Amino acid sequence: MKVIVFSDSHGNLSNMITVVEREAPDLVLHLGDYWEDAQELGWMYPELTIEQVPGNCDDQPWALLERTLELEKCNVTICHGHSRDVKRGYQELTHLGQDTEAAIVLCGHTHCVHYEKRGSLHVLNPGTVGRNPPTYGVLHMEQGKIKGEIKRVFSEEDIVCFC
Repeated sequence: MKVIVFSDSHGNLSNMITVVEREAPDLVLHLGDYWEDAQELGWMYPELTIEQVPGNCDDQPWALLERTLELEKCNVTICHGHSRDVKRGYQELTHLGQDTEAAIVLCGHTHCVHYEKRGSLHVLNPGTVGRNPPTYGVLHMEQGKIKGEIKRVFSEEDIVCFC
């Protein structure tokens, strides 16, 4: 399964379209800050499954701020990051991943690319797809294993690659 991870699109739907056309994902995860962008992408690609959480710029009081999805025998926990104060560090996000028994925990909010592995837990922030330089994450998931990378929208060069 190929999963694209977007965060902080801030109205830049064209960058998301560029990535979807290039990557042909099975699933898109949108980690908030412009909920409407993920909705529009879904209307443009009705066959594409899109899961999302709201960010601090979204007015979706009914939506869960944090969710855990089971994908290819892996728990994947998603949030925007503001609810876990990621601008001060990733410790609270790590606790969230441990509490949900996640293989990977994903967030945005900072607009900065971040990847680390804490024990068996992957912690990934794909940066922002909506601002410069625009970036996104790609997860390759199969039978409980995750490989991933963070890429630039306008370059084939990986910023981060992990297994």
